[in-house]
Amino acid sequence: MLNKHFFISGLLAISMFLPACQSVIKNQHLNQAECLMAYIMDYYRANDDYLMNETFPKQVNQMATYLASEDTLQGERVAYLWPASGVLSAYIALYQTSQSPFYLHQLEDKIIPALNRYYNIDRPYPCYQSYLKEHEADAFYDDNIWIAIDYCELYHSTNNKAYLNQAIQLWEFIYSGWDEQVGGGIYWCEQKRKTKNTCSNAPAAVLACKLYELTKEHDYLLKAQEIYKWTKDHLQDETDGLYFDNINLNNKVDTRKYSYNSGQMLQASVLLYLNTDSINYLKEAQRIAASAYKHFTTTHRDGEQSIQIFNGANNWFISILFRGYYALYQADGNTNYINAIKDNLNWLDRQRIDANGLYEQNWIDTTQTNAHKWLLDQTCMVEIKARISNY
Repeated sequence: MLNKHFFISGLLAISMFLPACQSVIKNQHLNQAECLMAYIMDYYRANDDYLMNETFPKQVNQMATYLASEDTLQGERVAYLWPASGVLSAYIALYQTSQSPFYLHQLEDKIIPALNRYYNIDRPYPCYQSYLKEHEADAFYDDNIWIAIDYCELYHSTNNKAYLNQAIQLWEFIYSGWDEQVGGGIYWCEQKRKTKNTCSNAPAAVLACKLYELTKEHDYLLKAQEIYKWTKDHLQDETDGLYFDNINLNNKVDTRKYSYNSGQMLQASVLLYLNTDSINYLKEAQRIAASAYKHFTTTHRDGEQSIQIFNGANNWFISILFRGYYALYQADGNTNYINAIKDNLNWLDRQRIDANGLYEQNWIDTTQTNAHKWLLDQTCMVEIKARISNY
C-alpha cells in the first residue's frame, strides 16, 4: 500500500506551502504531485529567498558530478542551476494541470525570482549560469534550453509576453553555441567547447518547434529541422533508432545511451510531424518510442504479474523520456506507453517511497536506497504525476 506518511503527515504539516493538500482529492496522481511539491518546499528550501539545497538531508561539502569541470564549489552552497531549475518545471506542470492561481502566484513571486539569482545579463549573451550570478561560473546550453522550454509552456498557459520574450532571449544564447565544427551542432558548455551532445541539440529542436508554434516565425521551424537533422545524422544509433550521448571535435562518438536523449528526439519528431504534416517524422517517433521502451525497461515480477519498469541513471532522465511519450500519445492516440507510465507509478507508490514521502532513484531494486535524496529526482516526479493526471 502507499506510504501512509506521504498522505497523512503532509496533509497536516505543510499547509503553509500547499493549501490544496487539505482539499478534496480531485485526482489521485495530481493530489500526490501537490503533496510531494509541498514536501519539497518544506525539506529543500535553503533560505527565505526560495533558493534550494541540492539534497535532503543536506550534504555538506557535496561535489557536483554533472559540470564540465571539476572546479565545483565546496562547503556551504545551494543547488546548482540544473537541479534548481526542476522546481520551475514542477510548478508549471502543477499550474497547467490544476489551473490553481496558487501555483501561478508561487511562480511569479517566489520561484522565478529565485531562479533569476542565476541569470547573468553581463555575459556576451544573457543567460542562466550554472551557479549564482555573484559567482564566476560556466554556462551550459542545455540548462538554458530546459528553462526556455518551461517559459514557452508558461507563456502558452498565461499569455504573458514576458515569458515568451525570455525564451526568445535564451534562444539567442543557445543558438550561439552552434558552429560548423563536425558539420554543425550545438556545444554542451559555452566555456569548454569540447563536445556536441544530444542533450544540447535534441531539446534545442524541441524549443525551436515550440517557438515556431508560439510566434509563427518560419525561421524557428527551419532551425528545428536543421538541428534535428544534424543530431540524427551524427548521434543516432542506426541499428535501433536510439541516441548516443555526444560527439567530440575529433568525430569520436560517446556511445552511452540515456533515456532523456532519445526522449527528446522522440518529442522533437512528434513536434516536427505536427508542424510539417510529414508522416516520416511520425514514423520516426514511433520507432524511437518502441526502441526506447525495449531498451530502457526491465521485466519485473510483481506478485503474479510481470511489468516493464523503466530504468536509468536518475528519475529526471526518465521524466524527459515521458515527455516524448506524452507528445506521441497526442499525435497517434496509442495508449500503450501511457498505460506503462501509470503501471510504473503504481509500482513506485507501493514500493519506492521513503519514510519522508520522497522517491528512490532506483525504480526496480527495492533493497537499494539513497540516504540523501537529490532535489531533481523529486521535482521531476511532481511533473510526471501532474502530467499523467491528464490521461
